[in-house]
Amino acid sequence: MSSPPYWPGKTAPKLCEDFLDFNPSNAARSANLLAGHSPPVGEGQYLSYKIGSCRHDYTTKHPQSVTPPLDFRPDGTTRYKLAAVCKKCRLHAAVSIDYRRATNPCPNGEYPLHHFQRLPDEDVTSQTQILYTWQCSAPQCQAHLQISYRQPRLSDADRDLLTNTDRLKRRYEAAVQEDPNRDGMRQATPIDALGRLRKYVKDSLNPAHNRRTFPAANKRFMEAFGVQRHDCMELLQRLGFQYDETVSLLLAAAALKKTLTIGRLSRRSGRYPTRRLLTSGCRPTVTVHGSSWRMLGSSWWL
Repeated sequence: MSSPPYWPGKTAPKLCEDFLDFNPSNAARSANLLAGHSPPVGEGQYLSYKIGSCRHDYTTKHPQSVTPPLDFRPDGTTRYKLAAVCKKCRLHAAVSIDYRRATNPCPNGEYPLHHFQRLPDEDVTSQTQILYTWQCSAPQCQAHLQISYRQPRLSDADRDLLTNTDRLKRRYEAAVQEDPNRDGMRQATPIDALGRLRKYVKDSLNPAHNRRTFPAANKRFMEAFGVQRHDCMELLQRLGFQYDETVSLLLAAAALKKTLTIGRLSRRSGRYPTRRLLTSGCRPTVTVHGSSWRMLGSSWWL
């Protein structure tokens, strides 16, 4: 960990207030409410809550948190973590504090509050995570604080791709055109599309499920995501799904059994539809590989 920096900081209550109002999706480098500092009065724009941003209402994700017992005083071995998700915008955040350099942690007789100063060299910004780092300026505390955010898996464009009713209507029409005689086809609603994606992800990442494949010609799949490779293929692949041209043994065996049965029945009339049924009875599948995409956190949010 770094030595205490020598620039302005924030007390713990001020940092907590900024944390509740901060939205990483619309934060600018020059005006970052959480990581930045307002200039002296009259020397620049005061950093404040942006109109239209979410006023977060966080709830604790207890399985991912390590919280202090009541009235427990930290020592040099103490590390805590609070994982939370906003009940309104579904933003996932984690606050962790490490006292490994502390000999007399705050609050104490000389320093009644933490005073956190930024350590920008330890920040992380990637496609999946944003992380900011601070250190308490009290010489005998030097608690190391990190606040991290997980980037949403679905962008605004992804949500429009999945929930736009005009797109869903075109997918339904394409599915009907693909197989006009198929029963039970209906236009998916936006909730249907999100719910089916959530189910595919949840089932694929559940180690208790033996089946990790589902047919791309499944009517519920086509209603929500398009006919086989159309529309949502890039999104599904980005989320960790892989399109597999090969035919599963289970589907091939079922098709072969159906072919042989109909072939025997057709001998009486002299017709042998074996070759046609072998090809039409085998459907491509979409396969998920558990090692290619791992779900972080206790839930996958949409």
